[in-house]
Amino acid sequence: MTVGKLPASFVRNVTGAFPGGSLWLDDLSGLLAACSRKWNLALAGNPFELSFNYVVPVLQDGCTPAVLKPWRHWNLPRALDR
Repeated sequence: MTVGKLPASFVRNVTGAFPGGSLWLDDLSGLLAACSRKWNLALAGNPFELSFNYVVPVLQDGCTPAVLKPWRHWNLPRALDR
């Protein structure tokens, strides 16, 4: 699961509003991949265009629609433990 190109306004908002925002953005692809493996998720569309949150439609187990919203305070080890 990859992030793709993020809107400049989203990057600007996240890096300007949150300490460590640029690190979180750098790790976002890895976080999405970890969540995908843990919960058997597949992308089901493009991310919603939001100002401060990354939210993307997914399918769990190939058939159950859901959304994934990785929280900016997650880090990979903690995300995998939940």
